[in-house]
Amino acid sequence: TVHRCDTSGEFTTAVANCARGDVIVLESGFTFTVNALSIPAKSGSGWVYVVSGDVWDSLFPKAPGKRIASSNVGDMAKVQSTSANTPVFIFNHGASHPTHWRFVGLEITSTQNQQQGLIEIRGDTATTANLPEWIGFDRCYIYGTPGSVNVRRGILMDGKSCFAVDCDIRGIRDAANSDSQAISIVNAAG
Repeated sequence: TVHRCDTSGEFTTAVANCARGDVIVLESGFTFTVNALSIPAKSGSGWVYVVSGDVWDSLFPKAPGKRIASSNVGDMAKVQSTSANTPVFIFNHGASHPTHWRFVGLEITSTQNQQQGLIEIRGDTATTANLPEWIGFDRCYIYGTPGSVNVRRGILMDGKSCFAVDCDIRGIRDAANSDSQAISIVNAAG
């Protein structure tokens, strides 16, 4: 099933109602505001894809295997958090954890300072058995804006078989002179 979205409400509804094997298409050039959108576990087989409209419509200028650049943002859907210290996406650990989600051709940012990550794939310090797994970001532009919007981490990637490929992750810096990372892995299984 393909879920085409041009509002934040349609996007959150699609995330809640989709199944593995579905595609969620976010219209390119539109801004989707989600504050700590919790990505749920889904049944079935295959991947859930969340893609910009230009990717789905085969208009995206960057083919797989080609790194994205900030100059490509006009071809992307923008997904942002507008609350301080609130990530855009959260993938929680647990017996029922998200698996097989792939985000392609998205601009991911925040309008407010983030003391944690823009994207948080959250691990469990006691065990790796219930980690989110097979979570991927492909040709995404993930960024903070140092000096005006400070971000400590681009992606907290505490999961199994998670990846960021051909992404541009930049502007990840905390004004409090804290350690900052484009991708941080603290408790993961590979």
